[in-house]
Amino acid sequence: MFSPIKLSVWLTLSLCFLVQPFYAQKNTGYPVWPIAVKGGDEAQVVDWSLAPTMSQDVPNTAPSENGPTGAAFDSCGKPLFYVIHSGTLDDNNLFIYTINGTPLLNNQTPNKPGLSCKNTDPEIQVVKVPYQEHQWYIIYCKWKDKLNAPYGNSGSYTPAEVLYSKVEYKNGVFKLLTRDSVLKVSGVAHVYTIGKAVSRTAVLDKTHYLYLCRRPGDVNYLSIDRFIIDSSGISFDANTGNVSARWWYQTVAGSVMELSPTEDRLALINRNESSNSSDIFIFKTSTFSNRSSDYTSITLSDLILQADNNVLLTSNSINQVAYSNSNLSFIKSIERKIRGLEFSPNGRFLYFCGGGYAGSGQTHMTYLAQIDLGLPSSPATYPYDVRLQIQKPSGIFNPISGNGDSYANGYDNWHALISIASSYDGNLYFTKGASSTLFVLPNANALMPQNLVPSEIDLSTASINNIKVEGDAMFLPDQIDGYTYLNDRIASLTKILGADTVICKGNTLTIDSKLKPNTIRWQDGSTDSFYIVTKPGVYSIQSTQNLCGFSDSLRVDWGPEVGFDILQNTCNNTLIFTNTSSNAALIQWNIDSFQGSSNNLSYHFKDAGTYSIRLIVSDSNRICPDTLIQTVDILRSNGGELIIPNTFTPNSDGIMIAIH
Repeated sequence: MFSPIKLSVWLTLSLCFLVQPFYAQKNTGYPVWPIAVKGGDEAQVVDWSLAPTMSQDVPNTAPSENGPTGAAFDSCGKPLFYVIHSGTLDDNNLFIYTINGTPLLNNQTPNKPGLSCKNTDPEIQVVKVPYQEHQWYIIYCKWKDKLNAPYGNSGSYTPAEVLYSKVEYKNGVFKLLTRDSVLKVSGVAHVYTIGKAVSRTAVLDKTHYLYLCRRPGDVNYLSIDRFIIDSSGISFDANTGNVSARWWYQTVAGSVMELSPTEDRLALINRNESSNSSDIFIFKTSTFSNRSSDYTSITLSDLILQADNNVLLTSNSINQVAYSNSNLSFIKSIERKIRGLEFSPNGRFLYFCGGGYAGSGQTHMTYLAQIDLGLPSSPATYPYDVRLQIQKPSGIFNPISGNGDSYANGYDNWHALISIASSYDGNLYFTKGASSTLFVLPNANALMPQNLVPSEIDLSTASINNIKVEGDAMFLPDQIDGYTYLNDRIASLTKILGADTVICKGNTLTIDSKLKPNTIRWQDGSTDSFYIVTKPGVYSIQSTQNLCGFSDSLRVDWGPEVGFDILQNTCNNTLIFTNTSSNAALIQWNIDSFQGSSNNLSYHFKDAGTYSIRLIVSDSNRICPDTLIQTVDILRSNGGELIIPNTFTPNSDGIMIAIH
């Protein structure tokens, strides 16, 4: 028999930045997500390092009321502070907290007030100042007074200047270096929608591009401004020129912007309440102009809805489907009030959500849609293919309009799709109204499953789960998509001790760090590049590589040891075999041609003879199986009856053991 050693590995790493020239993969973007939830609760943090991924409270942040959020990380990827809006309509309510919830800036701290940001700006940006280890830019839309808002609505619908503040956080000391500075173009402060996007790369190493949608109020055009973010500040670089875009008084709120992880496509929503208008614009970042060849204007009703061979048998434009298929007539409103936008990690697909508005004060259908743009190397042609998941409204819906219950009767139960974002675990997640769940969209680089029957959208699987938070989640933090906090050298260290394994008793385990001697320290103070394990215990290592410290530890345990007892059932020629093995993950019984895998075994003997009872146990990876064989003699009396003796000789050692 061999007794193996089982290894379990826990990793705690501080990770370093690397600008990657290719599309987003797992372990890019925010390593943690701060999320402000509805209902006056504390903000939540989704920590992607936990298994399973789960959320935790950020103390002292209540109420957060679905306000926008952001996070700051040091050069090794360690979260340092969160930027969280209170969610109120008041000015100066963008606050800053340590990761433990200690206020660094709010309306009670000595450096008060908070920053002047809209409560409906879900795309605030937190960007580390290039070449500065302890400084960050926070970029956001300026707060606007609702008294001067169009049509008497909230200031959230008013085009606004974009502001930035520069902060320093070093050795636990926070400084506000620049407050609410206005971004200008040749000395002029223009106004913008909420849409913002930051690139991983720009003209120089460690610099970034900032993209903004310039949009004066009540005009039917827009343009894109590009700024350069560097150590000296944020300065204007270029403008695309105007393109035609229908104005609606709520266009500003909900017109989000996304840069593809391949950084060649810049997409933005032109939110409207109309049909047959330009809903999404996609600009080529390489040419960055308003020439017709350099951008695409997408009208959602033109997109080719793919057949599902159930509700829709033939692919056709959304507009044609709405007027020729009575089961989908409500789809004519799909483009009204869309609000969420995100690229797939490989840049091929553009996802949007929301839409479906069909009447004031009514809940209605909303949508999760996948537009197939084609890969950057082989782009598709317009009109693009689209696939849909349809989220039903609350109550019984009208199949013509798509409306459900009124707001008065059903708003609190309406799971309208609101926002969508890429995440650190490599998946996309989307949110619904009146829901405390982040819904996963796995395998976003593949064709999305289509469901044209209005239902509760849930694409999670047995192995890829949704994430629960404490409170209703609406807006997800915006980040630099594809930006990684994990450079290649540090990334390799996450596997320094290898995967969980088992070694057999009598052997040794050599842990090879593959790092230079004297650059590491083991738990006993030794500094060799390797360590030899001979007994159970916790073994740890600490090191600094690329200026980023990391630690790694593993626990070594003995593995399974086989054993079983035999009990007699005198009533029906049956023996009961009771497994007494320790630490066994896999079990296999063998008696003659019979095999079983239950923990305990009851076996009925039909014939006389000598039977070998074999039990094989092992770890889950079957590296060190352990086997025990015991022999039982079944006799037959003169009258032909089977006799099961009450003693037996295990392993033929001559020592008789009684059966009880």
